[in-house]
Parts: sequence; structure tokens; C-alpha cells
Amino acid sequence: MTRRQWVGLGVTLLTGVGGLLGGSGHTAPSLSRYAGAVPAGRVLVPALAAGTSRPAPAQGAGMGPAPLVGNRPRVAAPTPDYQLAAPPSVSAATIDRVLAAYHSPAAGSGALFYDRGVATGIDPAYALAFFIVESQAGTQGVARFTYSIGNIRATPGDPSYAGYRRYPTYAAGITDWYALIKTLYIAGWGLTTPDAILPRYAPWGDNNHPAVYAATVKALVARWQP
Repeated sequence: MTRRQWVGLGVTLLTGVGGLLGGSGHTAPSLSRYAGAVPAGRVLVPALAAGTSRPAPAQGAGMGPAPLVGNRPRVAAPTPDYQLAAPPSVSAATIDRVLAAYHSPAAGSGALFYDRGVATGIDPAYALAFFIVESQAGTQGVARFTYSIGNIRATPGDPSYAGYRRYPTYAAGITDWYALIKTLYIAGWGLTTPDAILPRYAPWGDNNHPAVYAATVKALVARWQP
């Protein structure tokens, strides 16, 4: 998504299937949102200029046929402290419904969100929530051009757009977000909740409000429970 500053501190959850206004970014001195092993943070950047001529990705670009999701159920509710390292608290079908409600270009990728979550031990509800906070599920900001669910900053040699890592497909962007969170935040830094992760992922110094970001992620995850 684009690294937009929060409008004041007023991040508003939308009615219907969760959502919010605002954004954040990745790039901070010595911290976080860089993909790969380079520590860095996430920065907010100005919204893209109106009238850009670069075309947005087509709906479902790079996703291929949607897999069957009937065998990908919700397994357990979120933990009281919202641990990311947890079984799925949403089904693949729920993820697909949320993406469709946002008219996301990644619509139909619920099974992929789910399967990458199971493979890395991360509840896919959090990947979906970060995607919504960052770019309204790929419909706003640089994510429209990068196929990224987390606005990860590019490192030297990466394919990039406006300083952000650009992926060939949403499948690659989804996979890379899970790898970043698992290897750097959880395994590397021992940060396992939104409250612990967001000060590094979206630090104050980059014009973010990590406490609001974390609260919104948790509110979205809770909203998707039956």
C-alpha cells in the first residue's frame, strides 16, 4: 500500500467486512520492512501523484485459477494477546470473501494466503490485515504496481517501483511477506504480536502511528471471527 501518513490518529474501521483508511510504509534506519536479511523499518511515503500513466494490475493478476478452499477451515480463534505464530483463525473462504469485498486485485488468493500461513506457522488473518492496512487490499498506493501485500522496501538489486520491492505476481508478494515476518521478526527478533512488531515494521520516525496500526490489525482479525 502506499505509505500514507495517518490522517491525524483517526483510523476508521469501515462498515461491512473490515477495513480502514490510512497506510504506512517500510524503510527505517536500522529497522524493519526490508525484505531479506537487511534490517530496516517501514516508512510512509506520499501518495502517488494523480494521473500516473502506469497501468494498475488486472484483477487477480498473476494468481491463476483459484484453488478449492473447502479443505482450508478456520482452526482456532486468535490468542488473547494476538500471537501471529498461531493456527489459522480464518478460513480460506473467509479470506476470499474479504478480498472480494475490497475489490482487491488479489481476489481469489485465499487458498494461497492460507497455505503460506500454515507453511510458516503464521495465522493468515494477520497477513490479510496487514494487506488491508497497507493498501486497502491492493487498491491504493504503490501496491497497485508492486504486487506487494506489505509495501516492503527494495534492497539493492531488487526489482522495484518507487523504492518498493516489485514482484512478478501476487503469489510472490504474499510468499515474501510471510518469509519476512517469520525469519526476521519472529525468528530473528522474537517479536510475535502486532504490538511488538509494528514499532519496527512501521516506526514513528517514518511518520507512522504503530499503536494505531497494531490496534487496527487486531480489530480486523477479531472482526473476521464467527
